[in-house]
Amino acid sequence: KKARELIMEEINKNDDIQKDPPATVIVDSFVDNTVKFEIGFWVPDLSETSELRNELMLNIFESFSRNNIEM
Repeated sequence: KKARELIMEEINKNDDIQKDPPATVIVDSFVDNTVKFEIGFWVPDLSETSELRNELMLNIFESFSRNNIEM
């Protein structure tokens, strides 16, 4: 649950991700002792999706590191 909460925190911090409809974080599968999450979010401009996704993933990685969640 902690990992999902941290992901949602990072999504909610990003002003470029739309709040409506809300983002989703779903457990997708368990693979090799890890949990794979599917993250869904909406952006106003589709041309910015790759850049926003990259920024979000880096922020999630940093958040996990700060909270001692191994990846």
